[in-house]
Amino acid sequence: MQNFNKEKDKAVKLYTQMIVEYEENYKNELTHFKKHYKIKEKEITGTKQYLKPDCLNMEDKDEFIFHTVKNKFIGKDTALFEEHYLVISGIHIDFNKFVNCDFRNVVFKNCTLAGNKFVNCLFRDVIFDNCRFSRHISHSDVLKDIKLFTSIFDECTITAKFKETYLEGCAFNASAIILTDYNNTDLQGTLFLDTTLFTVKITDCDLRDSKFVKIRCNQEFVIEDDQLTTKFNENTFIGPLKTKENDDDTYRIYKTFAEQFKKNVFLEHYGEYFYLYNKYKIKELSGFKKIYSFFVWSTIGFGERITHAVIFSIVVILIWSFLFSLSGIRVDEKFFCLRPTFIISDMLSLKEVWNIYIQIINYSFTNFFGISINADLSGMALLFSYVQKVIGLVMFSLFTSVLIRKMIR
Repeated sequence: MQNFNKEKDKAVKLYTQMIVEYEENYKNELTHFKKHYKIKEKEITGTKQYLKPDCLNMEDKDEFIFHTVKNKFIGKDTALFEEHYLVISGIHIDFNKFVNCDFRNVVFKNCTLAGNKFVNCLFRDVIFDNCRFSRHISHSDVLKDIKLFTSIFDECTITAKFKETYLEGCAFNASAIILTDYNNTDLQGTLFLDTTLFTVKITDCDLRDSKFVKIRCNQEFVIEDDQLTTKFNENTFIGPLKTKENDDDTYRIYKTFAEQFKKNVFLEHYGEYFYLYNKYKIKELSGFKKIYSFFVWSTIGFGERITHAVIFSIVVILIWSFLFSLSGIRVDEKFFCLRPTFIISDMLSLKEVWNIYIQIINYSFTNFFGISINADLSGMALLFSYVQKVIGLVMFSLFTSVLIRKMIR
């Protein structure tokens, strides 16, 4: 069973840890490059202008590293088609901090963008083709000292295409990702936290260990397979979702994840998201379909919750105990009945009521499981008894089938 609150807290801690590790890796890399290559940290500050953007030209460079760039424009101001975009190819754009920058109508091809931090940046019609946003770094011969230096997107707005790109271990926090495609992209360990995903398509990607936490999405959030199977593992997680007042989009997203878990043969996780899909779907149903779905949820949790069957059975036993107390039952030549009365002389003490009710519950319990007991029933009590036995038989069958199904998994 997915514990959303626990996973949400873990995701927040993970993001905080990623920020700390980023700053530590940045400091270590800067020290290393200063010592061996005499590289210094630089700052480039532009001015935010709407009609005449303050452009940053990096397409004629071999590398662009250890810069803090603020309020700059990267790309082309206007372009009707992708072939008109500015192309930046084969450049190392690593270990930079971009703040309030505007990336527009630009293609990054065969570039490395590892160890970058994008804060409040705008990506409009940007293509990343065979790029790498993370890389392994080490300054010693000890294998355990190898670290993954990733990139972070914080409060960014992104409309882009990621083609055969490596985003392993990266983070998208408090961002809006709209009309964006991830195609054959490595998203292992990528964190999407408190982020909007509208009209996002993920195709043939690696989503092992990825986390989607507190995301908001619409029906056009799609995970599909074209030539490969999008990879999931037991650590892939989505939830809780932030949606509008209706839950229309919510249950469809859970279904998408359920299907992908099934394709990757993680059947226990498939069952969990299948349960969430059907649970939220109830609110969108009406009439008999809604009644039927609610019944299936309350009795067996759509085939995924054994505890629902146990709780439902206990409720049935208690309800029938109340019915038997009104109709009266005779067990072992003793008559048990708790009909209400206003005659003081016929009223029972609390101890007597408790003793009688315990006997009635005992009979209801044994009757529910079809255990034979010496009882003399007639009238409504006999009818109640038969109905309870049928319910008990059905619940026992459902409980057994659900248990065996989960054990086989």
